[in-house]
Amino acid sequence: MPKVEKSKEQDKKVKERKHRSKYGQGKLKPAKKGVQSCTVAGGIFLLLLILFMVTYASNGQAAAIIGAIGIAAAAVAVFGVSLGIRGFKERDKNYLTCKVGIGMNTLFVLLFIIIFIRGLM
Repeated sequence: MPKVEKSKEQDKKVKERKHRSKYGQGKLKPAKKGVQSCTVAGGIFLLLLILFMVTYASNGQAAAIIGAIGIAAAAVAVFGVSLGIRGFKERDKNYLTCKVGIGMNTLFVLLFIIIFIRGLM
């Protein structure tokens, strides 16, 4: 059986592939649920900015619909935390996005609770 020789280009690609990763392990992709959690946090941040601008424009006399949207956004932030937690269950993934998503969504939940309590006083 004749021996098939590898071309220099194929050898170079194999060496580059092995060089990029440590001990032959490939790079880990971010957890999908973690990315979704970060996306939810980004959407809530934009919504919070819009709510603040509308409230500022109305000189603090915002309608009840603004409060309802704020409470709904807090519920979505809780959902973002749960997405981040579920992201830790994915195997062989990079969990940085899960950690960031949980942190940001928890911060938003706390912020909405503070705003809600301040509004009651």
